[in-house]
Amino acid sequence: MACEEQNFFDKFWKPYLEFEANLGFGLAQIREEIRFLDLQPGERVANIGINWGHSLQYILEACPDVAGVVGIDSSQKMMELARTVFSENDFYLNEWLVGLAPKARKYLTNLHEVAKANADKVSFHFAPAESINSFETQFDKIAATMGYHWLNDPKEDSFVSMNKSLRLGGQVVFSTASAFFECERGNYSFTLNPYYQSFFSVLERLYSSSVIGGKELRDKELDSEEKKTGKFTLDGVVKTIQRAGFNLEHYHEHKMHINTEQIDTYCIAGVKFRYDSDGGDKVMKQLVDETLKIAKSRFIYDHHPQQYEICPIFRIKKVKEV
Repeated sequence: MACEEQNFFDKFWKPYLEFEANLGFGLAQIREEIRFLDLQPGERVANIGINWGHSLQYILEACPDVAGVVGIDSSQKMMELARTVFSENDFYLNEWLVGLAPKARKYLTNLHEVAKANADKVSFHFAPAESINSFETQFDKIAATMGYHWLNDPKEDSFVSMNKSLRLGGQVVFSTASAFFECERGNYSFTLNPYYQSFFSVLERLYSSSVIGGKELRDKELDSEEKKTGKFTLDGVVKTIQRAGFNLEHYHEHKMHINTEQIDTYCIAGVKFRYDSDGGDKVMKQLVDETLKIAKSRFIYDHHPQQYEICPIFRIKKVKEV
């Protein structure tokens, strides 16, 4: 959710959307987060990290009588796409559908058909999480969907901003990815499956020696405490939110099975998180195809128990002003 010169979602919105349309991984996670927010009629809600607007729609489905929803994102592309999805005018969606895979076109069109009825209930603000208090709007609850690992460092700044935007007693729900977090059930994470790990170790070797070599792994800066382990910890997250005036109310690890038919799609999707490529250009596609063949010759995915996305979900409560 950081405002950068080249926002990740500005660049990779299309393959990211197609990945969701194929597997629905993020949608299941977002539904679970919003369920734990326990929305009530009359509440004013902010949604930080709106992507193409599905989380906004889920909020309105969970509680149609909320006083209103404000969608906040630092990706210009996602902001424009979500606005279009919630627009009552069908015409503007067409330009977003060009070049999308058929399943993704249907997915986006179907979302628009239900979301446009809620056009008058949603407003939008383009900003990073650490600046939302500048709107001078008081919220009852905030859904920072799938947000922790995308926050700018120091992450405490974003939670301070949320604190200033919430009434006393207000709540925030957020999650992170198991790849960046020390989960209690982390031993079951599909990212530890020998097949998945083999895919990326082979791809790294092939990529480094290719014509597009010079590996450019995404440098996700971590807070000093997390630099020691390379992953966020529950204790570290709790310390961060407490410094920002919150207490942890609930922690839950949502478990989703990644089956044999899905794992290759997850491997390919992971390419865009590690390299300056969406996996679709000709050279990278050849490398990925070759890597999959090598990984399949070495390991069989379902022969190992690590087959789950473990999604850490947090609900926190504002207990003091900061």
